[in-house]
Amino acid sequence: MCYCGIGKSSCLTFSSMRLELLSMSGSFRWRSDMTKKEIKFCEWCATNNPLKFYQSSAWEKKRREVLRMDKYECQICKQHKKYTKATTVHHVNEFRLRPDLGLEIYYHDPAEHEPKRNLISLCHDCHEAVHGYRQASLDTEPLTEERWD
Repeated sequence: MCYCGIGKSSCLTFSSMRLELLSMSGSFRWRSDMTKKEIKFCEWCATNNPLKFYQSSAWEKKRREVLRMDKYECQICKQHKKYTKATTVHHVNEFRLRPDLGLEIYYHDPAEHEPKRNLISLCHDCHEAVHGYRQASLDTEPLTEERWD
């Protein structure tokens, strides 16, 4: 399955993380696109000042990239066949716990063969629900009837 958006099944290039063929044996490894300097910055921010990370130009650039990639659609609402504009990019792996993935769109889960999303676009309500601030309102009636003419 292709994750770069081009649609070729043989494509092994991902937006923020690359899967590289190491040898003829078919073993793979993950390589981060984050530089050592970016990783150190993220680690410092996670420990000392997370707000500085979210105000950085690197985060703003990555945030725009993720929102464009997801077509500004909330990915949780989309799973429930509801369209909601995404305004937030969420770290699946909490930034404070995994600053080494702070700017990575994908990550490798050892239990899975395929890459998994680390950064996803969410609407405000779903983002707050994910963090436990409020319940998601996916079953509420829409204000207006959706039309797909």
